[in-house]
Amino acid sequence: MAIDTGTVIDAAVRSDQINSGGLPIDMEAKTYKLNPNAYPFEALVRAIGGKKGCDQMKHEFRERRLIPGSVNLTAAVAVGDSTLTVDNPTFIKNDMILVIAETEEVLLVQDTSITSTFDVVRLSGSGTIQNAAVNGGAVIICGESHAEGEEVPAAHTNDSISRFNYIMQKDRRISVTDIEEAIKHYDESEKRDSDRAQAFVEFKREQDLLMYVGKGSREIVSASGPRRHCMSGVMEQFTENAIDLSGAGGTLTLQTLTNAMSLAVSTNGGSEGRYGMFGVNAWRQISAWPKEYLRDQPGEKKTWGTSISKIITGFGNVQATYDRALSASYGLADRFFLMDLEHIQQLYLNGAPVRLFMDIPNLSGLHSKVDAISGTFGLQVEFPELHVAGKGVK
Repeated sequence: MAIDTGTVIDAAVRSDQINSGGLPIDMEAKTYKLNPNAYPFEALVRAIGGKKGCDQMKHEFRERRLIPGSVNLTAAVAVGDSTLTVDNPTFIKNDMILVIAETEEVLLVQDTSITSTFDVVRLSGSGTIQNAAVNGGAVIICGESHAEGEEVPAAHTNDSISRFNYIMQKDRRISVTDIEEAIKHYDESEKRDSDRAQAFVEFKREQDLLMYVGKGSREIVSASGPRRHCMSGVMEQFTENAIDLSGAGGTLTLQTLTNAMSLAVSTNGGSEGRYGMFGVNAWRQISAWPKEYLRDQPGEKKTWGTSISKIITGFGNVQATYDRALSASYGLADRFFLMDLEHIQQLYLNGAPVRLFMDIPNLSGLHSKVDAISGTFGLQVEFPELHVAGKGVK
């Protein structure tokens, strides 16, 4: 067999003619990792709302609210009427004072058997309604007016309501052969350590997305018997205050944001301010607001790896940040959310939080090592009326 003597090179030797095996690769010692602020929503909820351990994959809880202080007319009121028809008659009791907001007329309930239509008189104790009011108008409930010497009226109250969320389990495997782990790398964190770090960031990024778009479900079909769960995200749980700006040109102004805040805090209570998670469209518009609108106080502590800016509205401050999950890549660039994080918590099954398992015995062998990120998580949103879901920002 003839010996390969190499290629004969005439004239000056160029760099492309040299055996590349004799040249070191021009590689920096550290591998760059692209993961800035990969999961800010998950981090904020974990830091502020905290995590709650649960005993079942279906976590049930109860909420109790005040009895509402108003109802709405379901039929127009004419001059001379002696009755009102409203949407929630169970809130109304005999001898209560009612005020029709449109006309400011004050009435007294005089009906011991309240149904959707009930008898009223003018506050003077007699007489019919003097001012017409439109269907749908608000009627303010001011409570009972007690007549001297009468017995205390019958008790009335309301009950708590039951709700639930599903906790889901999620796994991510990391595997490397013994040879791959033993060979020399320019970056000693390659390959297994880097795979662990990247897998964890991707795991949390997917959890961050699920906290927005997840639909609560439990099924046994896909795995032929065993249960599979999906958590419920805020797009499913923020049911009460929805804002669609697409019909208004898709513009998010400070006034629009103030109106959104008023929906969440004006009568419903909760925390004083809200945390705002804004998509790329909203964040671009906020960044173009006049500089006096956006307050980023020098020296304020920035936490959780996320830059937090304070937007001041007449209904409280919005601690605002941008989440890269709310981008065109995921079809969510037009979204934003205002959240009372005191009433949002992460859930996990007791004994099974998200964690890294190394060298799993029943999967690792002589020539390969297997790690896995595994754990359970869910999202509990209390009092949906305290939060706002916005879309349609262009």
